[in-house]
Amino acid sequence: MIVVTLFCVVGGGYVAHEAKIVRDRRAFLMDHAYILKDTWQVTQPTRAPLMLRLLGEESVFLVTVNGPADAHRATDLFPEAIVQDIEALRRY
Repeated sequence: MIVVTLFCVVGGGYVAHEAKIVRDRRAFLMDHAYILKDTWQVTQPTRAPLMLRLLGEESVFLVTVNGPADAHRATDLFPEAIVQDIEALRRY
């Protein structure tokens, strides 16, 4: 019974952590970014991690942000996406 309890606590903690990532991704997109969601699996090279997809999160193909801080955060939240920093593009 102790093993089952430990399994449930660890598994529940993992799912809660992944659900927080889903909430963070959605909040980031609402506050900071413009996105392009690609619905064609043929052109999308990578997909969101499996656990995020199981929790209802969609894969994001491109995230465009304004500033290096937002770009770093977007890279952490969206490992499957291409992150473009508008400020960096303007310098070139």
